[in-house]
Order: sequence, then C-alpha cells, then structure tokens
Amino acid sequence: MTKQLLEYIVKGIVGDADSVEITQVQNGDAIAFKIKVKQEDRGRLIGREGRTIRSLRALIQNAQEYEHKHCTVELVD
Repeated sequence: MTKQLLEYIVKGIVGDADSVEITQVQNGDAIAFKIKVKQEDRGRLIGREGRTIRSLRALIQNAQEYEHKHCTVELVD
C-alpha cells in the first residue's frame, strides 16, 4: 500500500507521470523505495532546498510506522 501511495504522490508532482519508476527493496524489517524520474523532473521532486523530498520521506516513514518497519526513500539516476 505504501508503494502505491508514493507512486500516486510522485506522479502528481512531476511533469511526465508516465516516466516514474519506483522499485521496492526489502531487507528484513527495512524497506527502501528507489524513485527514478526524468532528469528535468528531478528538481520538482527535490523542491526548494530539498523540502519536497524531505516531506515525502517523512510521510512515507510515518505510513510505515504502523507496520513497524524502517523505510527510506531514495532518488536514483
């Protein structure tokens, strides 16, 4: 469910929603979401001074707290 939430939010932020790729890597109780977007959409996703990506990370971490799992969100090239 968290991956779908992340995908929904990211697609709403970026200009080209069809280019969004999110992979989920699970290692025990830790989950890492890796987001890949077009180069021109990276600035939108990061936001001014990193505020957008930090807020996105906080939201996803809070969503995963109910499942007692540690979660990270990474923006990859």
